Amino acid sequence: MAMYPCLSLPSLSFPSVSGAVCSFDSQYAGLPLKAHTVDIDSVSGVSAIHIQTCGVNQWDEQWELGDYNATTGAPIPSNNTIRTKNPIRCMPNTNYYKYIGDDKANCIYYYDANGDFISRDVNGNSGSRTITTPANCHYMKFATYNTYGTTYNNNISINYPSTNTSYNAFVGQSITVVQIGSTINKGVYDARTGILEVTQPSVQTLQLPPCPIDTLQGVNNIWADTGDTEISYIKLG
Repeated sequence: MAMYPCLSLPSLSFPSVSGAVCSFDSQYAGLPLKAHTVDIDSVSGVSAIHIQTCGVNQWDEQWELGDYNATTGAPIPSNNTIRTKNPIRCMPNTNYYKYIGDDKANCIYYYDANGDFISRDVNGNSGSRTITTPANCHYMKFATYNTYGTTYNNNISINYPSTNTSYNAFVGQSITVVQIGSTINKGVYDARTGILEVTQPSVQTLQLPPCPIDTLQGVNNIWADTGDTEISYIKLG
């Protein structure tokens, strides 16, 4: 079993509709969907809110020589192909746009939340650039073939949303941590205004730094820091 403990996403499928209640292990919490409000409902309390953002290209543009085994998805040596150096975090059953040079031959490999191989998607020099991740997929990798060459030419993107059909340079990830200043059990934080309406332990309105994530492109993750609490409940709107 290939584990990626620092990147692990929950095995549950988190719906992106307003009012959806999501449970997660707070140590690796990350909810990949667009949202601007966090409804905190925690028994042990929440002391901070994290907002993680990234750009359109979900691939970090880190590469190496090599390929992947067609049956197991495991890395194998190759001197005439290049592959992803790090797994690409992705959402299950979601469309991504694959821009790999001038439609150079390539193969996408899909993995579950534990890093176990699911399947692969082979494309020659032509074919659809839109790929759909399997229902239980949380990571993907890719390899190009000898038509591309053995040096990365800064022309590969795995884009989200899939409507973005051009190459985008990876802009890195940033995490905004909003410190509440006290521990609360229930409340609603609006990332656009920075207003936190607290209902427990006492009714109060706090003005925190805003994070206008509605203007950001790509996948936005938002979650709450529950300290040593193992499980908490977050409602996203």
